[in-house]
Amino acid sequence: MDNSIERNILNPSGVCEPLGLYNHALSVDSNKLLFLSGQVAVDCDKQLVGRNDIRRQTQQVLENISNILEGANVSFHNVVKLTVYLTRPQDVPGYAQTRSDFFLNVYPNRDYPAATLVIVQQLLDPDWLIEVDAIAAMP
Repeated sequence: MDNSIERNILNPSGVCEPLGLYNHALSVDSNKLLFLSGQVAVDCDKQLVGRNDIRRQTQQVLENISNILEGANVSFHNVVKLTVYLTRPQDVPGYAQTRSDFFLNVYPNRDYPAATLVIVQQLLDPDWLIEVDAIAAMP
């Protein structure tokens, strides 16, 4: 019996190629959900943006997520769940302010996605201060 599901893989331009064994996003279940892999503050040239600067890193991560979503023909407003990993508790205010500034434009009606924030000891690269993964609903 074949219980496999159809997976639609998305690795759009505007975001660097995956840095490991993952895709930036994939949709399943008749294209109703889009699962985005954790995004870090790396640009298309695979360069870290904002070394030791949580605000710049957060902005780059949100831009990476936006670019992936655009590649799937959906907007950030379609995000229904975010999971955020920070490496330093003292970065929570800077992350929160940058996210808040970004969300003002995306969610004017305050219909924010569900979210989880976790403080971890370290990400794969010790210079990465933040990683965010997301789930978006597709029309």
